[in-house]
This record gives sequence, C-alpha cells and structure tokens, in this order.
Amino acid sequence: NGTPMFSNSSTASSGFGDLSLQALYGIFNIDNTSLHLNLGLSLPVGRLDLRDDTPMAENAKLPYPMQLSSGTYDFLLGSTFKQTFKNASWGAQFLATFRTGENSENYRLGNIYRLNAWAAYRVLKNMSLSGRLMGVNSGEISGADPELNPMMSPTADPANSGADIVNGYLGFNLVFKDLRLGAEAGLPLYQHYE
Repeated sequence: NGTPMFSNSSTASSGFGDLSLQALYGIFNIDNTSLHLNLGLSLPVGRLDLRDDTPMAENAKLPYPMQLSSGTYDFLLGSTFKQTFKNASWGAQFLATFRTGENSENYRLGNIYRLNAWAAYRVLKNMSLSGRLMGVNSGEISGADPELNPMMSPTADPANSGADIVNGYLGFNLVFKDLRLGAEAGLPLYQHYE
C-alpha cells in the first residue's frame, strides 16, 4: 500500500570453531637474525549447519560468514624472518591457509594469504615504538550451499566473497623487569571486497 515498513532484526551464531594444530621449526638463528617455518593443520571440528530466525524465515540456515567451520582439512604454511639490532628490530611474516577439497555442504572457502611486516625502535631504556603493515588476500568461495538463497542475503551469495585488505598499525612496548606491556592500534588503509 506504499507505506514503508521498518523493522529491526538480529541473527547470531556461537560455539567452537575449527581446531588448529601448529608448530614452529627453526631454520637458523645467527647473530640476531632468525628464520623459522610455520607448519600447521586445521581440523574441521566447528559446525557448518548453524541456524537462526531471520526476517525472511524462521530457523533459516545462516550464510557462509556466520558458520564456524571451513568444513575442510586446511594446511597452514608460512615463515617468519626477524632481525634485531641494539636499538631496533624488524621482521616479516608470510602465512597461508590452503583449503582442501569440498565440504559436506558442497562448497569450499577460498585460500587466505597474509603478509605482516613490522619495525620497532627503542626510544627509552624500557620503551619502544613500533609500526606494522598487514596485507590479507582472501579468495572467493567455490561451489555453493544448496540450502542458501542468494536472493535473501548478500552474504549467502558465494560471488560476494573474497577480499584484499591492507591495515596499518602503531604500537608501543613497556618493559618493567620481568613484566612487558604492549599495545597496538590499527586502521584500514585499503579494502576491496567482492
């Protein structure tokens, strides 16, 4: 009848996510310079069938970002390089999550690639300042859950997945004998979402 309708709604999911088992393997540690490998496996123990009431339906299956599991065994690989000097340090870390196969709901989340680069400088005997850049490339979902209707929510459409993100961070560290206090704050510098 032309009368606008306004309503508030909320949906939620909760529970345990996937279990990640990781190990670090040192390649070398010479003259304050080190390199180690990150190796891991993510086990799909979280749920892929979470439901909640939505404005369109009661007990509706929640879209991809609200599920707690990838539903696949995922390999976690990466490496971390760091170098320390008298009053400064810097490092870089690359981490990747490789998805395997298709889950029981007929889709596969995209691979994720993360790159962190940081530097820190000691400004006082017990205080240092730091800066960090983090880039993330998240791949698109392949396949589709047949229970999800892309017309009901943009997040139920696999074509609306995947992103490129760059964040910048500034931080500080304070050291008091055996106690270390650190804080970091960041802002998005670049975001592109499919």
